[in-house]
Amino acid sequence: MNLGLKNKVAFVSGSSKGMGKAAAMIFAEEGARVVITGRGKEAVNKTVEEIMMSTGNTEIIGIAGDLTSKEGVQSAIRQVVDKWGTVDIAISNVYGPQAEGFETVSESEWYEAYQQQVMHVVYLTSEVIPYMKKNRWGRLININSISAKEPHRELPLVTANVVRPAVAGLQKSLAFELAPYGITVNTVLPGSIETERIKEYARSRAKIKGVSSEEVQIGSWAKIPMNRVGTPREFSSVVVFLASEPAAYVTGVSIQVDGGRVRSLF
Repeated sequence: MNLGLKNKVAFVSGSSKGMGKAAAMIFAEEGARVVITGRGKEAVNKTVEEIMMSTGNTEIIGIAGDLTSKEGVQSAIRQVVDKWGTVDIAISNVYGPQAEGFETVSESEWYEAYQQQVMHVVYLTSEVIPYMKKNRWGRLININSISAKEPHRELPLVTANVVRPAVAGLQKSLAFELAPYGITVNTVLPGSIETERIKEYARSRAKIKGVSSEEVQIGSWAKIPMNRVGTPREFSSVVVFLASEPAAYVTGVSIQVDGGRVRSLF
């Protein structure tokens, strides 16, 4: 299948590692012009070199900065537009809130969680939609979490359980507004994907339960019908398909990639 991504400009936030990196790799394989972003310049540069070497695609640039701030997003998009003149695809992907229960969360941490998850999408969308509207084509995809459909119970992730559904609501609203311009807006919800983040969660749960992280991981797998965690590439393949030309009639949806873990019908 021709995904129609050759020479499309794909901005992938949080792509120096994990699921974002896997998505960037696939975009590069498909011939897109890819923007690697992350907080650490060294990690970003390393990922750019790795993807170039692996794919033979030299149309890759790296931008280091804080994409949870308005200034950080504006600066990053300005650099992309200076380089390639537009942004066709924007993937929102930032680190999630820390594990905490309601009684231990400070007021500032509530604001921080909202800033990380919701305002990042607001800032990025605001910067890229003028170019997408002009082109009458665009893809906005948010990497969220299955907690947007089914709140976490294993860990006290109260801030995540609150702000994750807010992002899904924002994306649904944007889908209504932007559909007439040929812009699709979708959310992809990872379940247990083999990243450093999930290992961190396993360590946190192990500490709470007083067991080893290996025991926690085995217990988690039992809740997944496929009885294993997913790979970053398996997850990111769905992200890249939603960014493709064949997915032009898919918008306003939240798709979980979780091995069947979420029990809801929709």
